[in-house]
Amino acid sequence: MSRLRSIKEWRDIQKAESSEVPSLNELNVEGWMEISGIGPTLAGRLSESTPFLNIDELKQVKGVHRKVFESIQNWFDSSCCDKKTK
Repeated sequence: MSRLRSIKEWRDIQKAESSEVPSLNELNVEGWMEISGIGPTLAGRLSESTPFLNIDELKQVKGVHRKVFESIQNWFDSSCCDKKTK
C-alpha cells in the first residue's frame, strides 16, 4: 500500500458521505500540514517517524508540544491506527 494522502484526498475518496479520517500512519506531509499548528518541517518529521504504535508516541517527535499534540488529538482516537468519526 502506498503512503496515503492528505485528509482532503481521503475525504474525496470517501465521497464526502463518510466522515472518517485516515490513521496517523497513512498521512503524508501534506496530510499532516492540514492539522492546525503543523508546518512543513514538523510534517516531514512526523511523516518520517511512522509507524506510530499509539498516539502518545507523537510526543517523542521534536516539535510536537502540548498545543500541537492537542490539535492532533482532535482528529484522531487514542489509538493511531483507529479512524475517528468527525
